[in-house]
Amino acid sequence: MRLEAARADVRRTAEEPAGVLRVGVSALAAYHVGSALDEVRRARPGLDLVLRVAGRDAVVAGVAAGDLDAGLVDGVAAPSDPLRLGDVGVLTTVAVAEEPCAVLLPAGHPLARRAGLRLDDLVDARWIDAPDVGAPLADLRAAVGSDGLRGGVRYEGADVETLVALVAADHGLAILPARPTKQPAAQAPARPTKQPAAQAPAHPTEQPAAQAPERPPARTPERPTEQIPERQAAQVAPVPLTSPRLVYRTELVHGHLAGAAADFAAALTGSFRIRA
Repeated sequence: MRLEAARADVRRTAEEPAGVLRVGVSALAAYHVGSALDEVRRARPGLDLVLRVAGRDAVVAGVAAGDLDAGLVDGVAAPSDPLRLGDVGVLTTVAVAEEPCAVLLPAGHPLARRAGLRLDDLVDARWIDAPDVGAPLADLRAAVGSDGLRGGVRYEGADVETLVALVAADHGLAILPARPTKQPAAQAPARPTKQPAAQAPAHPTEQPAAQAPERPPARTPERPTEQIPERQAAQVAPVPLTSPRLVYRTELVHGHLAGAAADFAAALTGSFRIRA
């Protein structure tokens, strides 16, 4: 791959930037590209856009071969550590985002109501190995330093709904980024009610009983379900992963950048964020 990437980089440098931007993304990394692509298209109104969704290995290979101008891939890693992408040759990788992780359970799972889960507590569970969608099982095993995590199903596609359906049907667990649910629309303040007229106390010396302050309603914990289709959200329960300290990291992969590809990279990396 190293020699192929070097040749593709030479071609990128020599060629004039075309009026097309070819971007590859892994399934959950697509979450980050919308606003960046919008910036590029507003700056270049005549630009043609090709967006390819594939597994992260296929995205990296596409950039190395010159079939893609840039790629966006994701996976689990320790905070501030790079993804385990293997030998990327002369390609450059840049962090775009780091997000907390969540364990995806069936809605009726005994642990579904927990406030958080440790990976060590789940070594006897079955896992879905979906390297092109969620965290690859090999990366999770490396994170806990054990081969004890059992694979129940290996899913070799890149469709998020299929992975969620497998979890909902109790074929195994998965780890996804803990993206918060969308905030509800702001509600208009309630109209003030008419206050009743004050009444004289029944006895001149009798003081009204002190009332306990009104207790605010209990806060419903934020559930990390934004990347889960709405019609499937009730079938699964995402629970925050508390240990080990892992993040869901998204990286931009590219060779020589010019034209629209350079604009796209600038739009992405300019908004790099770490969400707690």
